[in-house]
Amino acid sequence: MLVGVIKLCYNFTNEGRFEMKYLIVIEQTETGYSAFSPDLPGCIATGSSKQEIKKNMRDAIAFHVEGMHQEDLEVPQPHSFSTYLQV
Repeated sequence: MLVGVIKLCYNFTNEGRFEMKYLIVIEQTETGYSAFSPDLPGCIATGSSKQEIKKNMRDAIAFHVEGMHQEDLEVPQPHSFSTYLQV
């Protein structure tokens, strides 16, 4: 069951911090929640609550992007979006 969609911020700020806004999809599972970002293949997280999955996914994206920088890989630009359709 789809629970929600969140955009996470990761641009360079005045403090020199790197930020970009990534879409994440959160799904409810039998044991809690899982999340992924369509713009960052392989970047996933789980959590037992909505609050925990958001924190865990934020941490997973930061770790994923840091690893890509360390490997001199190009970090994908955010391009996904979401909408709801009434049927």
